[in-house]
Amino acid sequence: MPLIADVASVNWRQPADLVIAGLPTQSLARIDDLTFAVIRAAAGGIHSAYPPGTLIRCDDQVWVQAARGHVVLETLRTPDGRELPAADVFAGLDIPVGTPFTTPLMPTAATLAA
Repeated sequence: MPLIADVASVNWRQPADLVIAGLPTQSLARIDDLTFAVIRAAAGGIHSAYPPGTLIRCDDQVWVQAARGHVVLETLRTPDGRELPAADVFAGLDIPVGTPFTTPLMPTAATLAA
């Protein structure tokens, strides 16, 4: 299933449990040149010095700082419709901890094609 047009961006400026509650309707995320939909995630209690929406761990787990706590990205949907573990999507991308997520552009017709 491809990314869907009526999905809003993740609002990292809210507590982690509210980020999770907003899925899947608020699931689009973008970091560097990577845009994806967050399909499954969990809330954690770690709070770092980084601002909300910042990558704070990227190894066998992928964590994003929220306003309170952090979000553990578990399953992502890529623009071509594949659902993959977040760690597999980020593996080898060389995106360093401290990189902020940005608001993604709305998907194009090409990313919506099945």
